[in-house]
Amino acid sequence: MPITTDAKLALTEFLLGSEDVAACAQYGLDWLATHAGVTRALCAATVGSDPHLWGIASVGISPARTGAFQIDP
Repeated sequence: MPITTDAKLALTEFLLGSEDVAACAQYGLDWLATHAGVTRALCAATVGSDPHLWGIASVGISPARTGAFQIDP
């Protein structure tokens, strides 16, 4: 099933209207789960000057595992 223009617009409006990186990441992953069939994904980002990547959002992965996710530089 093709992704509707309304669904794409809702994603774009949310991302443009939010300043919270974690909220944008979670919304994006939830959107992919709903519209693209993604069942398991994790988004990681750096926090401040820390060079590590930390889990900030996920779909199909527990919040505890997402928060514990880390990649060393």
